[in-house]
Amino acid sequence: MLQQRPVTTLQHVNICDRCGKEMQRDAIDGEWSERLTISFRAGYGSVFGDGNIVECDLCQHCIKDLLERYLRIIHDDSFDPKHKPQVERYRIYQDYQLCDEAQKTAVWEEFKRLARAHSKKLEEREQQMKIQAAAEK
Repeated sequence: MLQQRPVTTLQHVNICDRCGKEMQRDAIDGEWSERLTISFRAGYGSVFGDGNIVECDLCQHCIKDLLERYLRIIHDDSFDPKHKPQVERYRIYQDYQLCDEAQKTAVWEEFKRLARAHSKKLEEREQQMKIQAAAEK
């Protein structure tokens, strides 16, 4: 027997803190993927207050309205990118800034990788200096 019954589901919705626009994860309008979420713990001496959590969700339209004059928009082909972000970010976090053990482990592994790469560069530079000094003698 075929029956119909109401089904309740939860939707992932992000609401812009400036204009109130709802951005739904499953919507086809693309707003979800263009949103900006800011979430961090303020550090010592911060204008936001020591240790406070600072959060904000903005839709792409509010990002444009608020930040357009500060943004550098570089036209690029997303299927054949020619540009990378100007600055690659490397961050070292305090324990209180990380959510869980998996995140702490991932950050620690990245730190060790960067340290090894830096150490290798220093060793290569030392080796080049030794070769150069020997050649000068």
